[in-house]
This record gives sequence, C-alpha cells and structure tokens, in this order.
Amino acid sequence: MRPSIQLASYLIALMTIVLTGCASSGNDVSISDQQKEQTAVASSDHLIVAGQRIGPVRLGMFRDDLLETLGQPNEEQTLNYTSGREKWTYTRLNLIVYISSGSAPAVDEITTICWLNGREGNIRDAEWSDVDPPNTVFQTPEGFKLGSTSFDIRRKYNDYPQEAVSGFIMDFKRDGIQFMVTREQEPRVVRIAVEAPQLDYVPNLR
Repeated sequence: MRPSIQLASYLIALMTIVLTGCASSGNDVSISDQQKEQTAVASSDHLIVAGQRIGPVRLGMFRDDLLETLGQPNEEQTLNYTSGREKWTYTRLNLIVYISSGSAPAVDEITTICWLNGREGNIRDAEWSDVDPPNTVFQTPEGFKLGSTSFDIRRKYNDYPQEAVSGFIMDFKRDGIQFMVTREQEPRVVRIAVEAPQLDYVPNLR
C-alpha cells in the first residue's frame, strides 16, 4: 500500500474511533453535575418515604430545583404518550424521576430501580440473576430496598398486593408506594416507586 493511501486509511480509522467514542459518551454528564449528585445524596438521609420522597428528591419539587439538586440527568426523555411528561434517568443512583408537563413542571413520581445486566427485555420480566447489583443507598425506614424480599413488605402494608400482567407489583396506593418484585421462589424487589397517596383508594382484594 502506498504511504499516502496508508495515511488516509489511518486517518479514516482514527476518525471512526473518535466519533464512536463521542457517540457512546453522549449520555455522560459534566464533573460539576456529578458533584451535585454526590453532594445531594451524601447530605440526605437516604430514606424512601412513602408518598413523599426518595432521598433528596421530593414529590412536587419543581423541575429547576431538581436540576439544581442533582444536576443534569444521564438521559432525558419526553414521553409523548403522557402529554409531554418527562423522564429523567440518573444511572449512578439507580434513580428515575418523572416530571409533569405544563407551565410549572414538577416531580410527580420517583423510582429507584435495578438495571438489567445486558439482557434484552423489561425489568418486569426479570429474575434477580438478570440485574446488576444495585448501587444505591436508598431504603425505607423499615430497611426495605432494592434486593429485599417481598415477605416482610407484605407484613408491613395493609393493602393486598395486586398482580400485574407480567412481573409482580405490590401497589399500596393509599400509602403512595409501589414495589415490583421478581417471579421467583423468593421474590426480590427490583423497583420501588413513590407517588402521591390516594387516600380514597379501595384495594382490589383477590
């Protein structure tokens, strides 16, 4: 191969590597935002409080306040099927925050969730072996967290757990908290969501 052709091939290969690297790091956030995230979590009590908050993120927190508290998320999506509701993903915290649309966007759901370990599919269909060990410090006052078994949770809450189409959801609407567990002999929690309590909700006992 002539030197000029060899040089051109090298430059094309180098450019491909650079562009690929840029694409793969597109969801990275700045050092400043990472520091915000770390400071907010370190200064919080790490509690999951039903109907209120997960750590430093509270229901009703305005969008700008969330940005000031945790910084830019790793991924930001607009959910068109919910009239522009936003989904902010903080990968390092195993945290997803949902923000309402409208003139004053505010947090209306907070979720701490396990990430799949390369398996295709949905967390609703996962077994514990399908997820990465959660890198999170969030837990309820009783100590329930990602990886907990479902048995103690059932004893704590009064509402009867309701079965979803796939996966298993223990949804305690009057308390404002929901647990998703795996379908295994010893079900383990892979998702905990905090929403506003529905005090007039009547559980579907079955």
